[in-house]
Amino acid sequence: MTRSQHTKLSVSALLAISALSLGSSALAASAIEEPVTVIDIPADPGAPVIATVMMSSHRYRMIVDTGAGNLIFHLPVARRDLVAVPMDDSMLAQAKGIYGDLALHHFKAGSMSVGQWRFEPDENVFALDMNQAAEKYAVDGLLGVPYLAKLSWHWDNRSRKLLGYEHASSTVAAVRARLHCEPLYDVDAIPGVALKVGDERALFALDTGDLGASGGLHPNDREALAYFGAIRAGGMNNSQTDLAGKSQSSLQVSQIQNIMLGPTRLDGLVLTEVQSSSSLGRRFLSKFDEVLLDFGANTFCIPAVQQVEPDDISLYLSK
Repeated sequence: MTRSQHTKLSVSALLAISALSLGSSALAASAIEEPVTVIDIPADPGAPVIATVMMSSHRYRMIVDTGAGNLIFHLPVARRDLVAVPMDDSMLAQAKGIYGDLALHHFKAGSMSVGQWRFEPDENVFALDMNQAAEKYAVDGLLGVPYLAKLSWHWDNRSRKLLGYEHASSTVAAVRARLHCEPLYDVDAIPGVALKVGDERALFALDTGDLGASGGLHPNDREALAYFGAIRAGGMNNSQTDLAGKSQSSLQVSQIQNIMLGPTRLDGLVLTEVQSSSSLGRRFLSKFDEVLLDFGANTFCIPAVQQVEPDDISLYLSK
């Protein structure tokens, strides 16, 4: 199928893709059988998965967010417990490049743990005012992908447990063996997968902090999907607030079709408009009995089902 050069240049999602090595490392000689941490998954697929993070005597509720590029604290919490770090011009430029116009601040944090999993934060962690999101979910921040990538994660919707394993765990290998796995790719520093759209491929981030519909769709990508006949229906939804507390105006809602992830058709998924990378979110992950986000093997694994359960688009449209 041919299309104009303009369309090829204007659509960022349809491109040749090179695989990402996210936190890849050689497997240890001895496999680790048990999870090093276990986090509850709420029954409501629109609710965040929240990890209890300990730092010294402090206890924090942090959203497990593969869409976050760092460990991010709610600003009032950071000012209360952490040591502020003045931001020079290079730090400001780096933060703006990653997070746009969000007002970010730098702090120093100590050693942290989630269950038996212990990790050292980077030299500086970020903080921003999460406003309504912090109040709505009673959370202190976001646990982002640089830390999550230190483990492999078995997302078990049957037991409603998120199990974190060392990359070398034979349990992870056993789960991976019974599922269909796709490579992980770098989507603006977020782990993502390649969806098949006709003879083309489209990059979608995997964003566990996306709590709306089954994911998000950038306007340029929507244009591309429409070109390939991959938009079934659409409309507008009411304003909403993202995890950073930023209010969004009414947004385009799209229901997709004729799109595959490995052997699985994604017909009927509802995606809401985003200005960041197109993504598959928390509600998408809830459609499977289990998924594996395996940073050790650089793969994302799902059961080899033919079709996911479609979304009801009417739930996301303005009344």
